[in-house]
Amino acid sequence: ALLFTGPRGVGRSRMIDAAALEGKLANAIVLRADAEGAETSAWGTARALLEQLVTEAPTKAAELLQLRAAVLCHVWPRALELTGARPRVFQRDRELRPAIQQELLELVTDLTRHAFVLITADDVDRVDEPSRAFLALLAERAPGQRLLLVGAVADDASSAGFEDLAVLQSR
Repeated sequence: ALLFTGPRGVGRSRMIDAAALEGKLANAIVLRADAEGAETSAWGTARALLEQLVTEAPTKAAELLQLRAAVLCHVWPRALELTGARPRVFQRDRELRPAIQQELLELVTDLTRHAFVLITADDVDRVDEPSRAFLALLAERAPGQRLLLVGAVADDASSAGFEDLAVLQSR
C-alpha cells in the first residue's frame, strides 16, 4: 500500500489519478474508493467499490458476488438483485460488521486471483469509517497478492488520530 501525505493543494489527487491511469494501461481492475464519489453514510465507499466492480468486471463480479450476496446485501441491497440470494440472518448486531468485512476481504482476494487489482482512495480521512477500516484490513492482507492500494490524505488529517490511517502508513 502507498499513502501519499502532504499539505492541501500539493497534488496528492493528481498522484491518485496518475496511479489509476497507469493501472488501467496495465490492464488492472481499477476501483476508486474516493470519498467524493461515494455516499457519506456507513459503508458508502464499499458500496461504490462494489458498483464499480460490477461495471469493470461484470462476469467475474457476478461469479464472486454469488458466494457473498447473502451478507453483502446488508450494506449493498443490489447484491440481491444481481444474484437472487436471500439475506443471511444475524442473531446479534455485532456479528454483522465482521461478516461484511470478511466477505469484502474474500471478494477482493478472489478477484486478485483473476487479475491485478488497484484500489485508489483520495482523501482517505473523508471515507466513511467502516469502509476505511475495510481498506486498512485490506492493506494488511495486500502483501503477496496481486493488489495495490494507493491512498492520499492531507497532513492535518493524517495527524488527527485516525488509527486506520496509521495502518495504511505502515504498509
